[in-house]
Amino acid sequence: MPTILITGVPGSGKSSVAFQLSVRGYRAIDADEDPELSGWAPREASTSDAPEMSMTWFTTHQWQWNPRRLNEFAEEVGSDPLFVCGSASNQDELIDWFDKVILLSLDVETLAERLEAIDRETGQGDGDGDTRDQIAGWLPQRQDHLRSQGALVVDATQPLDRVIADILEHV
Repeated sequence: MPTILITGVPGSGKSSVAFQLSVRGYRAIDADEDPELSGWAPREASTSDAPEMSMTWFTTHQWQWNPRRLNEFAEEVGSDPLFVCGSASNQDELIDWFDKVILLSLDVETLAERLEAIDRETGQGDGDGDTRDQIAGWLPQRQDHLRSQGALVVDATQPLDRVIADILEHV
């Protein structure tokens, strides 16, 4: 069974892609929505278990995937393709688990618009822009890193139906 990682920075559309693939009958997992797969872990021994989502907290914690859970998904699916949509700090260590990696690529302007729209939709935001600035700073180097690892690139600034069609062409 082919396993396909669909990845990108926050705001690139990973969750929307997972939902749309599921609606179309594909086995697609939004990695952020499975508490057995994804979770916060201290970078080093930490004295606090309570997440205080501040910039300081983010420097001492990282979002990780559980390899055991990835294997459970693979066993459940059989011969159908499995799409895992997400990103994690230990993703590079698990990259060989995937047959293909697809990068949802976008520019800083589109990223800013999407993060602003998410803030308006949820009524939450980062107030001072630190998180947005940090993500925008990651964008070029993260996308370049994934390209250097052989990720297939899909333009995530396109309409969602076109993004899905491009992903399925790679599969």
